[in-house]
Order: sequence, then C-alpha cells, then structure tokens
Amino acid sequence: MKEKKKPVIRLSERGFEIKFGKLADRIDFEQMATVLPEQRTAGSAVLNAVKLSEEMYLRMRSEKLLLVHPESGRFSEVIPERSDFLTDNQIQLSERVRERLYGAGEEPNGELFLCACKKQRFNQIQVQKIDHIREDDLVVSKYDSDGHLFEFSQGFSLFEVCNSFTGESFVVKRSHIVVDPAIEGWGVIRLNRKQRLLLGLELPGHLSDRSWALLMNRLSESRAADRTALEAAYTPDEHLLREGLSYRQKQEAKKVLNSCFPSEVRLTPVPVSFGYRPGRSLGQKLSDFYVGAASLLLACRRPRENDEGMNVVRLSKSNMNLLGISEMDSVILRYKNRSCRCRVLAFEDQASFSATNLPLSFELAVGVPAHVRYALAIPNLSAAVKVERDTGFIFRKSFHEQVVPILLTLFSFNLFRDLSALWSAVGSLVAIPFVVWFNLSSKRNIRSKK
Repeated sequence: MKEKKKPVIRLSERGFEIKFGKLADRIDFEQMATVLPEQRTAGSAVLNAVKLSEEMYLRMRSEKLLLVHPESGRFSEVIPERSDFLTDNQIQLSERVRERLYGAGEEPNGELFLCACKKQRFNQIQVQKIDHIREDDLVVSKYDSDGHLFEFSQGFSLFEVCNSFTGESFVVKRSHIVVDPAIEGWGVIRLNRKQRLLLGLELPGHLSDRSWALLMNRLSESRAADRTALEAAYTPDEHLLREGLSYRQKQEAKKVLNSCFPSEVRLTPVPVSFGYRPGRSLGQKLSDFYVGAASLLLACRRPRENDEGMNVVRLSKSNMNLLGISEMDSVILRYKNRSCRCRVLAFEDQASFSATNLPLSFELAVGVPAHVRYALAIPNLSAAVKVERDTGFIFRKSFHEQVVPILLTLFSFNLFRDLSALWSAVGSLVAIPFVVWFNLSSKRNIRSKK
C-alpha cells in the first residue's frame, strides 16, 4: 500500500487553514460542534465511525463530516452513528479515528472540532449526454459552478459524489467535472447510468432498517397503495429487493421512494487531495504506453470468505476481459490518495457473490478483503474504488517474450556489411523500442479502450 503525503489543518485567526508544503488556503467549514472525546473507544463495523448523542446525530447525519485536531494538524473524515448513552457534546471515536488524530498508542490531548464540509447539492439528476458518457464525466450548470464550493476549492484535485439518502459514493477528478452553459437553473447534474447505479439512484437493492422505518413513517394511512407497492418490492425482514419483479413494479416502487426521499446528490471536495497532484512515474508511463492502460470504477464489496487475509480481489470474468487481464494478474486499487496492488481471482457466478454481499450485480462490483479496505481507508461498503490494470506487472510478465525479438534485432544489423559497428549499434538501439511496441500489440488489443 502506498500513501501520499497528507495536508494538515490548523486553526488561526482567519479560521481553519489547510496546508500542504508551501501551498495554503483558508478552508470553509461549517463548524458544527466543539467536542470532548470520551476515553472509551467505540466499536463499529464502519472504519471511521464516531458515535454521537441523538441530538447531535440528527443534526449531522446528512453532512460530510471532518474531525479536526488543530494542535497536531491531523484530521479524519468521519461517519456519524447514534449512541443512546452519550449526551450533549460527548463523542466516542473508533480505534482507527483515534490513531489518525492522536497517533498510535498516544493519549488523547487537545480540543477536537467536528465540522461539516462545504458542499454543493443537486436535486435534479438528469441523464448524461452521449459525448460525456465515454469519459465518465459529470456535468453541472454554470450557475452551480459559480457557487461558493468551486470558488474556495481550487487547491483540491478530487471531489466526492455522494447520495445523501443511501450514503453510496464515488470519487471523481476535478478535471472530470464539466460545466455546460446550456443547462438552465440551479441544482442540475447529469450522470451516466453506471454512475447512477453506483450511487443507488436507481431502485436500491437493499434498504437499511433506519431507511425502512423512515419510509413507513412517511407513508401514512392515506397512502396505503404506496405502502403496498413498496412492501411488494422488498422483503419484510431484511428489506431486500425481491427477484422477478416486473418493470412496472420496479417503476412504482421507485416512484414511491422518490416521493418520500427526493433524489439528492452531494458534491464535496476531498480534504486529503489538497495540493495532491496524482502523477505516474516514468516507469509507469512507459509500461502504460507499451502495454496499454485500462481502468474501471466499481463498487467495493466483500470477496469470497476464504479470500480474507489474502492480498487478492475478486472481479467478474467480463470485467477482467475489459481490463485485459487473467486470473492471478495484478491490478492497482485506488481510493482518494491511496493505492494498493492485489492479485485477481474471478467471481464464478452471481450466487458466489451474493453469498457474502447485499443485492447488487457482480458486474458492478469488486470484492476487496477487509485488510485491503483498511489499508486504503475505505470507510464502508458504500464506496466505489478505481481498479486499474497493472501495466508494469504485465510488461514484466511478458518480458521473456521480448528477449528473442530483441536478440534478432541486434544480430540482424550485422547483416548490413556496409555499416560500421557504431551505426549498427545505433540502429539496433533505435529499432528495439519499435520491436517491443509491435510485439506487445496483442496485450494492448485485449483490453477495452475508452
């Protein structure tokens, strides 16, 4: 696992300032509370959870939250959870958050600030136009791009796109946020179908107990037909989307969901991306050139049970073909400013995927073991990660195939008796890159090219 250098956040007279080397900027947070951490550590299935009192939780549950320790400059993105035992400004930190803010083995010291990141909300989700689908762009109106979010976030290279209702999210580069002057009005965003599926904006395959309870509360007795449509679409206990539903039944359930909780997408800058310029080494650029780069954005899910503890991920056969890789090849997983290399195994079928995961097509997912999710700081199973073909691995794997063509190239220039030894050597060296390029054409052509 490779982790990039992180920025720090300090509290000054001007407010919160984020710094990365010589680059610094005032960062606009909506300060929600000053909190005093409890000495106890909160247990949670969510990696970066903080437990809050019920009052504070209700106020902050739909926000993108940061917990800041200005004394050290450290900060952590956190996900709120409700606790029945805390009051006022008390909080409990998960072990992971405690380590990030204070350091491993260190005792808590200094004041913490729980802040909400500035965000742009979009409540009109439209279908993406053809010319932006290929590059996985998301398109906003010029009215939204002129807003406060984009004014203060010039130093951020990554943004997180999140469904405010389900919490599902993915990360996008700033360069993939496109402004369309033709879009009229505020709160409009265009997403392609895959992006909408990753965000759960189509009919969700699963609803949490909390979401189901909220839905039932909003569906009063006067909306008995809507309640019936929803109960016909989801199982009563686990609230899983039933199999074999007709298109009409799905549309009715989706209409009821949207009437209770209108779709809303939240766009926020990724704090760890401040000053971070994702780049590739010379070796990576060369291997990308010769072998051909390919990547997919996939929902993070659990792998097979026997994969836990091993440095492997699971992909569907079709996604492996799109990346141009075989089983036990290497891929690079990227999440925000972190990356990790893993070997690949295939999901045999939907049943093997569903055995360890909530309903979702395994064509949209990558199975990632818990220790790899921990290393990448993936907070939960609602996030999407980028899976890249490891071109360096494929180049090294096929290196033996290049030896004979290279040797033939070197010796072939000896056939030209009219050339001096110097010119023969120069000609051989110049020809070798072209020979390797043509010899690796089969590796480039087996992947899906955007």
